Amino acid sequence: MLADQGARVLLEIDEPLKRLLERVDGVEQVIVSSVSPVSASFRIPIMSLPHRFNTTLDLIPANVPYLPLPTATATNIGPVAETIIGIAWAGRPTHKNDSNRSLEFASLKPLLDLTNFSWISLQIDDHHSEAALVAKGSLRDIRDQIHDFADTATAIVAMDLVITVDTAVAHLAGALGKPVWILLPFAPDWRWLLERNDSPWYPTVNLFRQKTPGDWEGVINRVVEALLLSDYS
Repeated sequence: MLADQGARVLLEIDEPLKRLLERVDGVEQVIVSSVSPVSASFRIPIMSLPHRFNTTLDLIPANVPYLPLPTATATNIGPVAETIIGIAWAGRPTHKNDSNRSLEFASLKPLLDLTNFSWISLQIDDHHSEAALVAKGSLRDIRDQIHDFADTATAIVAMDLVITVDTAVAHLAGALGKPVWILLPFAPDWRWLLERNDSPWYPTVNLFRQKTPGDWEGVINRVVEALLLSDYS
């Protein structure tokens, strides 16, 4: 909107987001935080933009994909079955609500036991090392190919479905317009609202909520049922 009015729009972000966002329509320049000095007439946090634009649920511009696909060689996810599912089960440990939104890898066993799917880990941290002890080869590790969010986006584009807890992978898949099933705690982040299984932010999202606090087993069982009844199976 500002770009249409002749204003120069600069986007200040962290380094892992640079390649992903540098080709966003309307952004003239992407600046890595704490690296390049920024001179601007106005500055506003991205999360404050909906307020400034008077955005309501009915006015959310959820036209996906709204992120351009990265100009990178497609991630090599290797030999796969007909249906490829990416999975992320834990967020950043330093997040203040991480103990509520993340789950133990062992809770995923009913999913990974479905051998007619190719399971690809979208974890890029030490959580995958934990997974290796439990999965025994049923979950493919592509961490060596993931260096930033552009690489993660490239991997997601090659998948049929993403199943994830409430972490960056959920928002990235939704912004790319990929089908994504998000596993939510009983008391979720405000952006997922309450008592609905869809999202006004991302038309391709399905929400699987805990019905009681801490009940990840119930969530996983419903995801298994949904997979077996879906076109993905």
